[in-house]
Amino acid sequence: MSIKSYFDVYSIDFSKVAEFQSRIQSFENTPLKTSIEEAIEAKLFKSDLEKEKRMQSIFALAGDELPELTECITSKEKGLKEFGGADPFKVQELVHHILGVPTASVSKTSLEEREYYFQAMRETQFLATSLSSLSECFAVDIRAQVLELFKNNPNINELNMGCGFANNYYLGSCKFRRSDSHGDNCLRIDFSAAAGPHLVVDMHNPAFWESISDGCFNKISDHTYGCFLFEDPSSEKTLQSIHRTLAKGGCLEMDHCFNPDHVSLLRKCGFEAQVEEKVAKKIAIIDES
Repeated sequence: MSIKSYFDVYSIDFSKVAEFQSRIQSFENTPLKTSIEEAIEAKLFKSDLEKEKRMQSIFALAGDELPELTECITSKEKGLKEFGGADPFKVQELVHHILGVPTASVSKTSLEEREYYFQAMRETQFLATSLSSLSECFAVDIRAQVLELFKNNPNINELNMGCGFANNYYLGSCKFRRSDSHGDNCLRIDFSAAAGPHLVVDMHNPAFWESISDGCFNKISDHTYGCFLFEDPSSEKTLQSIHRTLAKGGCLEMDHCFNPDHVSLLRKCGFEAQVEEKVAKKIAIIDES
């Protein structure tokens, strides 16, 4: 099974993972090599899976059933089979890193080393791309990607910031807590490919919001607990864009306890802060415009 790139410049063929893994065995041991090997072998992924299976057994002995946990385990096992035993989202993040796309959780690597791995992926056909070298820079057209996503998914009416399809695999993720915010009608964005979003983009990127029409979303969920939404020089402009793209009566929703400065900023941008009691500690920001 292959994954189509967010940038439409490559695809990953996980049926070739063994060939690529064999090719890099002789490479010098570096942090990048370690990260790639751990992603290909899905070490953390499998470790979490074993912990969840043990947890499932403990609850079963006590006579308790956890459907969400069972679903998470089933999804992980299915994913390992589909992607050749690799962690698909971590691999995707590392491919982005090798191509030169900034990632939050991967340390900087020299162009020479990245080129070395890039050519190894191409030669083993693990990576299919029209690029022949990393010297061929490519531009990321956020607007074109957003328009294409809406064209192919006309039912989108929600936005999830800081989330992705990796939540189908990781216990304790947003899907485990609240599955209703991960429906087929929800556009998922994050600044890292590791989360498996529809689109890799910073929530504060004005080009993204300029691509969204007024009143497009019924709900926008912030799954970063407000850490990125409120603590950025562009926070006010982003909140104004969120307000503009919400339909009348729509809401900005997050799990976050607001301080007075946050409440003032939200009101300045047209929101009214309210607590939704149905879910513990869940805060909803309701747009009453």
